[in-house]
Amino acid sequence: MNAKYLLFLLCTLAVIACQPSGGDDTPAVAFYYWRTTFDLTPTERRVLEDCDVKHLYIRYFDVKIDPASSMIVPEAPVRFRSLPPKGIRVTPVVFITNRVMLRRETNVDTLAANIAAYIRRINRAVGLPEPDEVQIDCDWSTGSRDRFMLFIDTLKRHGGFRNLSATIRLHQAKHHTITRIPGVDRGVLMYYNMGSVETDTVNSIYDRKIAKRYLGSLKVYPLPMDVALPIYAWGVHLSEGRVTELINRIHRADFEQDTNFLVPHGSNLITVKHSLIKGGRYYRTGDEVRIEEVTSKDLLEMARDLSRHMPKRPREVIFFDLDEHHFNKYITNYESETNFFKDVVRCF
Repeated sequence: MNAKYLLFLLCTLAVIACQPSGGDDTPAVAFYYWRTTFDLTPTERRVLEDCDVKHLYIRYFDVKIDPASSMIVPEAPVRFRSLPPKGIRVTPVVFITNRVMLRRETNVDTLAANIAAYIRRINRAVGLPEPDEVQIDCDWSTGSRDRFMLFIDTLKRHGGFRNLSATIRLHQAKHHTITRIPGVDRGVLMYYNMGSVETDTVNSIYDRKIAKRYLGSLKVYPLPMDVALPIYAWGVHLSEGRVTELINRIHRADFEQDTNFLVPHGSNLITVKHSLIKGGRYYRTGDEVRIEEVTSKDLLEMARDLSRHMPKRPREVIFFDLDEHHFNKYITNYESETNFFKDVVRCF
């Protein structure tokens, strides 16, 4: 049987299996926007319109410890070159490094006040309204747990925002009696970045074997959650048996027409045949680039697995992230990427 026909058949059967049994409580399609400059392309605007997207989660800034001053500072704030389309609600997302929460000197009252003030300053500068919700993204650990929970409680009480949400990693959901549950209104389960980026990793973004270790714990997790699914890809640059770099926004297709690279069929490991500079990056003969991505078949599989284990259907499925560079790989067996995103949410 032709391989392309077989893939099409598998995806078609998966979509049939994902048809809702009844009712109209299919989750809404939403997106994260993670670039530092907000400026939608025509393709991205079309996807938002065709998917009837009413909610965007926009990364506003990171919070980290400045190595020079040892002060807690905002980093890479978003710059709005254009505004989100009318009718779309914006939730600011603030990523906080775990080091901030691990530091004993961190004053959670000051941190919460500064974050709330900076969010409002960004909105006022471009004429965006007061946000209904703010989301905190932090991979807190047992060592930072108490300070993070206190920070969340402080931001909830004194931040002045109607709703507060937080991202939840799989390990935080499974071990919630140890890592505890943040006092937010809702969580967003990050169903990606499941493995570490090592030389022998096959795909650190999604590994079903790893995911299955955590799925059973979702049924007893008490916080209501939406789901974030990955549509991004990256390349892991390997040289002399070591991981040297993580290359964002790169796909297999970026190498297929370049004769300087050997792109074997059925493998995500690309070999450099001749030393060269590509995309401002130096590749040496013998180096390898491991392309890590999630296929349409993978995403449908992820949605089905989650639907069988989550105690309640999510209100939203948030795709990470809104970038037309990620879309092409999802239209191979569909008329458009729009149809595909809708098919994924129907699996819940």
